[in-house]
Amino acid sequence: MSDPLERLANLVRSPIPAVAGQWPTYERQFGITFPRQYKNLIDEFAGPSSWWDDTLHVLSPIRGGRYALRKNVDNILKGDRESREGSPENYPLPLYPEAGGLFPWAVSDYATLYWITRCGPGFGPDQWPTLIRGLRSYEFEVHFDPVDQILYMIATGKLRSIVLPND
Repeated sequence: MSDPLERLANLVRSPIPAVAGQWPTYERQFGITFPRQYKNLIDEFAGPSSWWDDTLHVLSPIRGGRYALRKNVDNILKGDRESREGSPENYPLPLYPEAGGLFPWAVSDYATLYWITRCGPGFGPDQWPTLIRGLRSYEFEVHFDPVDQILYMIATGKLRSIVLPND
């Protein structure tokens, strides 16, 4: 377990026992290799609770229901594509499954968190930056920390953000 993941486990009141993900199956279904930190996070906290600091839900290929990864990826990107048709200037980056496309991995009442997926030498999924985009505006910011570190900073109020609320 990574240091940020251990710190997250200490912050969560009742950690959910680890559930080994069926990652080769999930990766085939989505046609991408998920970042290692995301897989570790899902394996550790795969149960029904995905809230982080009452701010954010991490989408999971293991969990069904409202925060299932497949359902949310499809719905979020459908809305993004419709918005992009009307305002292409607000979408300077491609959307999954386009090459290097934005792939949503977490949602909140205020924003969607996407990976900026990229292909190429030396830039694998463990180096994908996270783009945080406001839900009711086109404001966005990019963070280069891994998933577990971003969640730790959100949970501890240490993430400096113009999009997410700072309490």
